[in-house]
Amino acid sequence: MLIAHSVQKITGELDQTRYKAGVRRCVGLVTTRGDLHDGHAAVIHAARTVADIVVVAVIPTDRHGSDKVISASEFQDISFLEQHGADMAYLPSGDLLLGGSTEEAALRVAPTRPCPMLPDLEQFLGVQTRLINTIQPDILIWGEKKYLEFAWLQRLINTLQLRTQTQCVPTVRHASGMAVSANIQRLSQTEREIAPVLHETLRNIGHAISNGARSYHKLENTARLVLREAGFELRYCRVLDQDTMAPPTDETRCFRVVAQAKLNGVPLTDTIGLTI
Repeated sequence: MLIAHSVQKITGELDQTRYKAGVRRCVGLVTTRGDLHDGHAAVIHAARTVADIVVVAVIPTDRHGSDKVISASEFQDISFLEQHGADMAYLPSGDLLLGGSTEEAALRVAPTRPCPMLPDLEQFLGVQTRLINTIQPDILIWGEKKYLEFAWLQRLINTLQLRTQTQCVPTVRHASGMAVSANIQRLSQTEREIAPVLHETLRNIGHAISNGARSYHKLENTARLVLREAGFELRYCRVLDQDTMAPPTDETRCFRVVAQAKLNGVPLTDTIGLTI
C-alpha cells in the first residue's frame, strides 16, 4: 500500500496508475478522520467492489509535524487500511487541509446562514473540494451515519458539475442497534447500555411517520424529551426531506431522521432513512 503525505506524491502515483494498457481505471475515494473501526472497513470494502484503485484520505485534526514522522495513531490507521485492502493512504498535513482559506467553489454551495447541524460546513466543503480536486475520483464512497455531510457533498458535486459519482454505505451496527463508532470505547458499561436508546428513538419516529404521523415538530419534541430523560445532552434531532435536507412537506416521500447527542460528554451520531 502506498503512503502519501504530499499533493505531489499522491497525484504523481495516481498519474502513473490511473491508466493501464491505455484504459482509464476507476478511482474511488474514501474520506475519514482517523480512529478507524468496522464502519470504516465496510466503506472501504464497498469501495473495493466499485473501484479499481481505492484511495483513503485521513483528514488531520491537529497534525502539524514532519511528513517523515508517523505518529502512533497514524501507524494504527495505516495498519488498518493495509489490512482492509486500501491501495493508497493519503495523510496530508494539517496545514495543507485545515490551514488554508475555504475554496471559492465551496462557498457557492454553502448556505448564506450558518447550518446549526453542521457548524463547520464551510470548512468541511472547502476540505472536500481540495481533496476532490487533488484525487479526481471517479466515485466517492461515504458512510450513511454521516448522511448530512453526504447530502452536502452531493450538492457540492452537482453544483460544480464534477465528474464524480457518489455512493452511500449503510451504517454498521452492534446487535443492540447502536451505530459502530470509535467513541463507544469512551463509554462506561452502564453508558453503553443506555446508548442504544438513541437509535431506538429514531426508529420510533420512523415507525410513527410510516403509520401516518405528520406533526414532525411534535415527533422531534417527544424525541428530545425521551433522550434527555435517558441522560443524553441533545444537540439536534430532526425530521428532514431526504432529497432537500429541509423540513418535510406534503409531497415528501423519502424522509431522513438525524440526531446527534452527547452521553457523559461523548458525542454519538445516528440517522435512519425511510420511504412511504
